[in-house]
Amino acid sequence: MRKSKVADTQVALFEDLPILTPKGDRRVIKALEARERDCVVPKNFIMVESLAQVRECVAEVRAAKLCSIDTETTGIHWFTPDFRVTAIGVYANSTGWIIPHFMLHAPLTLDKTQIQDELGDIFEDPEIAKIFAYAQFDRHAIRRTFDIQIGGTKHDVVLAGWILDENVRHGIEPLAEMYLGQSGWKIKQDGNFHMWPKNMATLYLGHDIETTMALYRFQLPNLEAQPKLYKLMYEIEQPHQDLLYRMEQRGVAWDQDYFDEFVRPEIDRHYEQAVAAIRAYPGMENINPASPQQLSKVLFDGLGLRRINMNSVDKRVLSHLKGEHPIIEDLEHFSKYATLKKNFVNKLPRFVVNGRIYTSFAGIGARTGRLAAKNPNLQNIPKAAIGPLIRKSFIPSPGYVLVTLDYSQIELRILAHLANDQAMIDAFVAGHDFHTVTAHRMSGLSMAELEADKDLPQRVVAKNVNFGIPYGIGGVKLVDTVNILLSKMGVDPSKFYKEEQGNDLIDDWYAAYPEAAAYLQSQVDLYKDTGVVETIFGRKRRLYVERESGNWGIRASGERKARNAPIQGSSADLVKIAALALDKLIRENHWPYTPLLSIHDELIFEVPIEWLNANRGTLEQLKYAMEHCAELSVPLKVGLDILDRWGAKRPEEADTLEFDDEETEEEDAA
Repeated sequence: MRKSKVADTQVALFEDLPILTPKGDRRVIKALEARERDCVVPKNFIMVESLAQVRECVAEVRAAKLCSIDTETTGIHWFTPDFRVTAIGVYANSTGWIIPHFMLHAPLTLDKTQIQDELGDIFEDPEIAKIFAYAQFDRHAIRRTFDIQIGGTKHDVVLAGWILDENVRHGIEPLAEMYLGQSGWKIKQDGNFHMWPKNMATLYLGHDIETTMALYRFQLPNLEAQPKLYKLMYEIEQPHQDLLYRMEQRGVAWDQDYFDEFVRPEIDRHYEQAVAAIRAYPGMENINPASPQQLSKVLFDGLGLRRINMNSVDKRVLSHLKGEHPIIEDLEHFSKYATLKKNFVNKLPRFVVNGRIYTSFAGIGARTGRLAAKNPNLQNIPKAAIGPLIRKSFIPSPGYVLVTLDYSQIELRILAHLANDQAMIDAFVAGHDFHTVTAHRMSGLSMAELEADKDLPQRVVAKNVNFGIPYGIGGVKLVDTVNILLSKMGVDPSKFYKEEQGNDLIDDWYAAYPEAAAYLQSQVDLYKDTGVVETIFGRKRRLYVERESGNWGIRASGERKARNAPIQGSSADLVKIAALALDKLIRENHWPYTPLLSIHDELIFEVPIEWLNANRGTLEQLKYAMEHCAELSVPLKVGLDILDRWGAKRPEEADTLEFDDEETEEEDAA
């Protein structure tokens, strides 16, 4: 048994573990050591001092058939070589046990084999329900460190908190403060939990696991009282989390040579061209386009352009200034490639481990329910311009191919269903190209003319209105986007739309689809009456703050969200339902399709080439399952591709509007 004094045997445990203690972390450790002297640890929090106590923990968990689990780790990137668990907290029957693995001041530290022998069975047992906060992270941490796959994941309190109220700041501490009236146990986490003094470590992790269990007991009856949310939690979100966990575990193969040869030079070239174009203007030879202060001075003081939001030069301000000076277009071009350079050229290679990239799908995403990701965020690779080139750096494993399935015009189909708009339904049921139908209804051109040439300006306009309506697009942005596309097509500038025509285009769309227009207005009315709208599957979007605001702009933003949330949220829910349907089909048949990514409306798998060649019929079964995973009043249509690189096929939507999802929660899972 290893004693608490820092003997040579104890220090030896850390020989292969980099202990990084910058000055800031040392201050935290010193502060904790000062608090240690007066720290009172509740009797039901136990830092184990013997294997007998570990076995008491195991016995209690077996008897309760329910426990909460939390881990402390050396970092948040579980896929890195030096990542490991430093301690595990297990709570059952009102007692919390802290089980150290790498802790400098612990009375006992269990090595990997001991953790496996003592805890492996209860952790893997699917009949013992496990409660987590950030389940995906803790499951990865335990698997990565101890080769133990957690079974029986029942409930994630952070995920449930998001379902019960998507507007609350979602982390264990804010949830506990709001719902349980608890606060104050959280301490600045410095990444060096393995150096914390014994009592402070026991108090901290003990509170985490006890609070996780308390939140579960609070949330469960609240979910049970709302059957739609209960079903959303336990039949969609919680099972989907397990699928995401397996996607994260697999990762995606990365072609660094391709990235270095094609992607990096292309983005760098565009970036440098944009910088050169800006510096070509008189008096701007030395400007740094990435400096808001310098840009503000040049635009507002030097060029005398309008100050729209004080001295801000963000993307929204630039869009409003477009047309007032040619430098604005160059600045937008620079901003676009500066973002690509920052988010992809500079970041993506840093996440490569053993030839693969492991993205983390956020347990809580956009407030509408749309999935988010981070470290790295593959959801925000643009569809247009350079986006497909970036995607091509992601490849299947050797001997595999990628199979991608994605819904066609899913949000428009959902709008048709929600609105019961007969014109929209008829178009989708007949299998017509919906953009062509919309162009016909808005412009009066014949279907034959529009079908003969899909690049007619009328169809380009209709397509962008179609995609913009579910997002509550404004007339000005619609006109800006349409005119840019018409310019690229070589259309005579005299035929471009004027700013004031944007609302007319939207009105024309509403006239073409009156039931859809009435439905969208009904959601605004519902928002004004109740502050809440919901998806087909019962996910709620609570807009109380927007409704009650004294600011007209915020109230108007609430109207836009009220129109959009049921559509975008239903789309997000449907993609999750589809992913689960495909996963069920694959696992029941023991097919070797491995899920890799879920990106907006697209699901990506890899499968062995030889097996697929002998089992081509499975592709149609997957497509059928995705198209029939839910019953809508319009048929769902799925595109299927077999690729040797992601993004090798450019979607038609690549040249349509790009919209930012609503704000996503970026809580670190540690």
